[in-house]
Amino acid sequence: MARRKTWAQKTRSHTAAARTLAKAFNERPIFEERDGETWRVWPKNFQSYGADDVAQAIKRQRAIEESELSHELAPTAVKWAITKGWLVRAGTLLMVTTKARDELKLPLRNDQGAIKFAKVPA
Repeated sequence: MARRKTWAQKTRSHTAAARTLAKAFNERPIFEERDGETWRVWPKNFQSYGADDVAQAIKRQRAIEESELSHELAPTAVKWAITKGWLVRAGTLLMVTTKARDELKLPLRNDQGAIKFAKVPA
């Protein structure tokens, strides 16, 4: 007769991914005060982000300051969005590109009217 599996083996709740997910779900984010602003402190090895997270953070934006974007996205997610061509640097701002509009299905209008997206540099 075959040995019956434990609940942890059935649900695979003993794997590293399950432990990471449980830790992320149960721990509260850490915030700190810098120059009168509240900043979220991201873990050094934070890799849990995707296109939906980036789309949510840049939705209805034409340009956004990197410091403002870091309230919603980890620095690694911002760098990933720049690498993908969804954001381009323009001085101190990050401009949302037409590539981001097309791939992330961003809205074409905001409260001020039509959004003029930046062109992807060649």
